[in-house]
Amino acid sequence: MKTISLRIIAAYGSAYGLIWTGGFLLRYALSRRTLMFRVPGYAAAFHARKGLSDVRVFNQVVLRRAYVLPFELPGVRFIVDAGANVGYASRDFARMFPAARILAIEPDASNHEILRRNLSALPRAEAFLGALWHTLTRLSISNPDAPKTAIMVGEGADPTVATLTVPEIIRRHGPIDVLKLDIEGAEKEVFSAADLSWLDQVRCLIVELHDFMREGCSVSMYRALAGREFQQYVSGENLIIRLRD
Repeated sequence: MKTISLRIIAAYGSAYGLIWTGGFLLRYALSRRTLMFRVPGYAAAFHARKGLSDVRVFNQVVLRRAYVLPFELPGVRFIVDAGANVGYASRDFARMFPAARILAIEPDASNHEILRRNLSALPRAEAFLGALWHTLTRLSISNPDAPKTAIMVGEGADPTVATLTVPEIIRRHGPIDVLKLDIEGAEKEVFSAADLSWLDQVRCLIVELHDFMREGCSVSMYRALAGREFQQYVSGENLIIRLRD
């Protein structure tokens, strides 16, 4: 039980009450490696790994609603969750926009396994094992010993990670209503692509910039947006950028 902070327990209790919180803590105590738990408002159960960062991420994303938009965005049909981790943001997007298709992209295999479980009850959601990048190639996990919330990709000696680009996603699926980027510094490459016309096919960006991990992420994004009209909002660690209606 030491791996769950009192702050998270208090947040869970405040959101769902004592009975739900007690049930969650009991499941956590009885589980060995992974646990499955339900919360009000979500039809399907959530999955998490015991002792890793999953419960903390659940607190940030689901309990604290990290990805709620500060404006109305009607007619959302397609969402890309890049850096999906174990899928809690995708689950919340599915709740907010039940008619939307969701593509969740995650490069780490162990994260991806839990991601698949969390999306298994969502017929309009797809989990892709790979990374968002500026070219179609294969990359390596550059920090395999890092926490599961801080996995980085790059060119390396063991290129096992497939990539997708935003233009390729649009070619396959159509325009993107919400593009969420929490990709641990790879946003520098994504926004440095030779052709940035894909921005014309994106209505809203949700970006966590990682200049503390890779210098130049912010410069890359704002250079890409230069000359475009947009509205920017700050929500916790994220920038929410409305590009077009």
